[in-house]
Amino acid sequence: MEANITQRVNLNTVFSKTRRTQILCLALLLSSTPLTLSLFLGGSRYNLLPLPILACLLIGLNLKGNKKALTENRLLLTSLAAFYGWIWVCAGFSQHLKTAVKYNVIYTTYGLIFIGFLLITANSRTHQSIYRLLFYFLGFLAFLGTLEFFCPELWIFNGLGAYNRHYPQVMSLTVNPNPFGALMAIAAGFSIVLKKHNLIKAYEFYPVIFLILTALTFAASRNGWLVFALFMLLGTACRVLSFREALAYSFAALFMALFFPNPAYRLGFGESEFFPLLNLVDSVLSHYGVLIPEDSFRSLTSSDPTSTALSRFVLWKAAIAQIIEHPITGIGTGVFAQHIGPQIIVRVCLHSHKLFLNLAAETGLPGLLLFLSFLTRVIRRAALSNRVAIIFLALLLTSQLPDFFVSDSTFMVVSAYFFAIACNKSLMN
Repeated sequence: MEANITQRVNLNTVFSKTRRTQILCLALLLSSTPLTLSLFLGGSRYNLLPLPILACLLIGLNLKGNKKALTENRLLLTSLAAFYGWIWVCAGFSQHLKTAVKYNVIYTTYGLIFIGFLLITANSRTHQSIYRLLFYFLGFLAFLGTLEFFCPELWIFNGLGAYNRHYPQVMSLTVNPNPFGALMAIAAGFSIVLKKHNLIKAYEFYPVIFLILTALTFAASRNGWLVFALFMLLGTACRVLSFREALAYSFAALFMALFFPNPAYRLGFGESEFFPLLNLVDSVLSHYGVLIPEDSFRSLTSSDPTSTALSRFVLWKAAIAQIIEHPITGIGTGVFAQHIGPQIIVRVCLHSHKLFLNLAAETGLPGLLLFLSFLTRVIRRAALSNRVAIIFLALLLTSQLPDFFVSDSTFMVVSAYFFAIACNKSLMN
């Protein structure tokens, strides 16, 4: 009998609440990637199921003992519930009911994930195990992004079709280089903040930050570079990093971007004789009889940065037209991406590339106002309890000014985490 009691105690230690929370969070992060969904569920209609199921399990596991977090954020959660209630009303008036319902399920899932993270981050002991998990997950994505640049035909990328659509821009396990680049910029800031507060060791930080900056370079996303530059400015202003540190990180990121052809091309140096800097290395090596093959990655470039910028204006104009035509209930969530965008630019799932325009077009002006009400309450909570988190809110929102990443589950899950820590007293105060 004593042996049974001892065994039960050991099992409770191994599968403690914190450990079970870790397992669920890891499963949630992995399930947000297209690779995991394609491996286990293929292209079936059930690929939306893991995230809401895991989110509900996370809420159920952490609800007991953390109800205070829900009470303290009741007004915020009320405004969030009002927004979700409204998008279901909009679906009822949509001409594309099936599309609207599908995307409403996706939107609602992100809300459940946010509530799960809200409960976790309210408990400092549980949160300690989660921020490290997220740190290493982002480092893992950065490693795969770097690997993708040099080995794009590996099965892990070939299965996703990454190199066929975007290479030499990389996207790791996300759905597009832009959300991946923004995610890497946010990951850089997150890593720097953790190091600043001694929440990770130097031997953990430096290899991961190198991978993150490398992946940011190979993503060649102007959105990502914008977010990274904003963190350098806000981080310096809020004394998260010193001016010297900001200068060092900025120089490293700029040097790497100007060294390789595709990032330099995306920055507007396609016609330069001096950039990319790899050309200089090539000329020096050629002097000594060492040649870099012409068909290597140094000669590759991606889509024209000017044409991609101009296409956004066309999409914004179309979104404004939909707002004027459907100002109250909008056209339904996901309808612009599935039915309007592809008619303008022949591409599947093409949203309006601007968060607030997309929300107004798909949920009407009331939906936009409800979302802004929720956002305002989150910012107020952050100002009172966790001012460092305001930086990450600014980064997330800035990344959505020229884009809209609702279709990238990985980006949205990570975003839900930062929204949650903005509402609670965090380890990053």
